[in-house]
Amino acid sequence: MPALESLSPNPTLAPAPYPHGRSPERLSLALRAGTGAAHEAVEHATGLPGSVATLAEYRACLAGFARVIGPLEQSLRAVPGFAAYGICLDERARMPALRADLRHLGIDADALAPVSPPRLGDLAAGLGALYVVEGSVLGGRVILDALSGRLGDEIAAAAAFFGGRGPRTGLLWQTFRAALDRFGEDHPGRASDVIAGAERTFDAFTAAFRAHPIAGGQP
Repeated sequence: MPALESLSPNPTLAPAPYPHGRSPERLSLALRAGTGAAHEAVEHATGLPGSVATLAEYRACLAGFARVIGPLEQSLRAVPGFAAYGICLDERARMPALRADLRHLGIDADALAPVSPPRLGDLAAGLGALYVVEGSVLGGRVILDALSGRLGDEIAAAAAFFGGRGPRTGLLWQTFRAALDRFGEDHPGRASDVIAGAERTFDAFTAAFRAHPIAGGQP
């Protein structure tokens, strides 16, 4: 999904400065390079933004994200260590916006069959998973612009998820990427574990949208 340039973080955003004297390993760039195939699979599975032409398909689209993000965010909260890198999961949660959008569209997010979340054994895998979710915020506005041009007022009151975080979007991505790169500097041997966590998360999105395609609009 050009959409999930949502799921493909923008490398042009300048990273925050690092407190250490030496230049850190750019784990964020290694992640982008190492997860290309998994990201492409999600793009094919969703087909966004072109796959959404009706309100029913918009409902199905949001439901697909909720099936993954709901259980994923629960799993992330069980992973210790985010706070040590300045990451507050509550301020980054996507499910409240999804839940509100779905409620407006007549869907109870809790009634959707969830996709099993990826295995997140530790902070390395958790950072990989969060990389996918955080990256998905960046392209949301592009998706929303395309869908609003097609559906207009039909989705205007149910656009919080794709609307992202407004003016804070760039700052929150920068701070996450800085934290990710600091982790890479602190744990240079864990890059493959972070990448594996991200790949498993991409795979969960792919599975959700293959099992419940957007086309036809069945949430």
